[in-house]
Order: sequence, then C-alpha cells, then structure tokens
Amino acid sequence: MYVTKLTIAELYEAVWQKPLKTLAENWHIDPHALSQLCDKHDIPRPHNGYWTQKAVGKNISINPLPDNLPASRFIDLSSLQGNKREKSKVQSCPLPPPKKSLGRYPLLKGIKQSLAKPRHEYDYIMTQQFDDTSALRLDVSSEQQDRAIDILHSLISVFDVNGWIVKVDRHRYEKRLTNIVIVDDVEIRFRLRERLKQKKRELTDKEKLEKEHNRWVWKENILVPSGILQLTIDAPLPQGMKSLFEDNTKITLENQLGTFVENLTHSAEHSKVLEEERKIQ
Repeated sequence: MYVTKLTIAELYEAVWQKPLKTLAENWHIDPHALSQLCDKHDIPRPHNGYWTQKAVGKNISINPLPDNLPASRFIDLSSLQGNKREKSKVQSCPLPPPKKSLGRYPLLKGIKQSLAKPRHEYDYIMTQQFDDTSALRLDVSSEQQDRAIDILHSLISVFDVNGWIVKVDRHRYEKRLTNIVIVDDVEIRFRLRERLKQKKRELTDKEKLEKEHNRWVWKENILVPSGILQLTIDAPLPQGMKSLFEDNTKITLENQLGTFVENLTHSAEHSKVLEEERKIQ
C-alpha cells in the first residue's frame, strides 16, 4: 500500500509486522532512510536477525512503544519518497498499445476535425473552438498533431480499462476548457502541449527601416514550436513527485506515460489527504 503520512503508532505497528526492506519498497523509500526515521522518532524496531528467528518459529519479544511518545502525531514520508523517485525519474515506463480504435472513444473520434490552422501569420499552434467539449484539448503544431493524438489514444485506453471517466470542462478556477480525468472520485486536470521557444524572425525592409527610427516592430520576437511535447498534471502531488513530463535527450514522452498514469493515482490519494486535513482544521 502506498502512503505519504503515518502516525507514530501506525509506523510502529508496521515495522513490527513487515521487514523494513519490504515496507521501504512499498512506500518508495530507501530502507536505510526508513530505519533512520524510526530512530529519529525513538520508535523501537526489530533487531538484526529478528525476522530470521521468527521464521523458524522462535518466540521473540516485541519492544513496546514508549508511553512518552505522542502516538497520534503524524510523520510525513513524502520528502523521503521524493528523494527515492528522483533517482529513477528517467526510467522507461510505456503503456500497452490501445485495444480499441481511435473512433471507439467519443472524445477522440472527432479530434482531428476539431483542430484548425492558426489564425495569425506568426502563430504555429493548432486551434480548437473555445467552447467545444466534444474532443480532448491539446496545444500542438500541425507537425506534432498525429503524435499527440496517438499519446492521448494510449492514455484514454488505460483510463478506460481503469474505469476512469474523462471529460472536457471548465475548471472552477479557469475560463478556458481543460481535460479532466476522474480518479477515485477526484477530478484531476491534465494538459498535453508542445513547448515553444522564442526566436527573432527575419524582418522586411520596411520593418528594418522602422526599427532604425526606433519605432516598434510587431512580432519581432516570435514563439515557434520546439517539437518537444509536454504532459502536465494540474493537481496536488506529494512532495518530490513529477507533475511535468516531457521529451528529453534520454527518454521520449511516450516512454513516460506509465509513470504519468501512476502519478495520477498518487495525486488522487494526496488530494483526499489534503481535503481531510482541511476538514480537521
């Protein structure tokens, strides 16, 4: 079971029920860091050889939790989990190929038709109708359009298998439409876009003359597509967890989709923890 917070009493019970190595693997923490955490909070833990002796049936005493420890006090594991995740953040984790065709998913069926060419000369990102909720939203150039749709196809296929509902709607804090996936009754916004880079464009002779006279030149610096796709989770996550996934020199976005889906589940769990804390406060 994946957790981000435990009370002192819960951690004490856990370390006497399973070996530290097993707990550390389940919680995405380094085993040595977990043992140091117990020692820091004066939580008794099994000595070396305890589990071996228990496995052969020996009756071994358990050190009780000291009475002076605040058993109900919470311990945050997220910072330790973040350090563990950072070491493995570039590991490949692709998704399985979709089992259904693109047209079998309502929000993907008309996605190509929903995309139109940019309206202005120096804009390069495809546009969608401002109020169109019939297709998933994406912000990419025409060159990256097919690849972006394939990525959404892979994601929606896994969402469907998991029983997660997907919709396009306005979040209560935003005016523009956004993609929303409902994970364990928690709405999580996600966005697929192409990163832009700034460059100076070639000026016309007239514009060069304008600039020589210190006059303003429209769109002298323009934003052009970089070919790098980004996928973001716009929702709370435990400390150290990635909310931004993008192409880099070591790994493509396609090979990070499994981790993206996993982080959606962590985001849902973390959002529930935060909501419970707000209710208590």
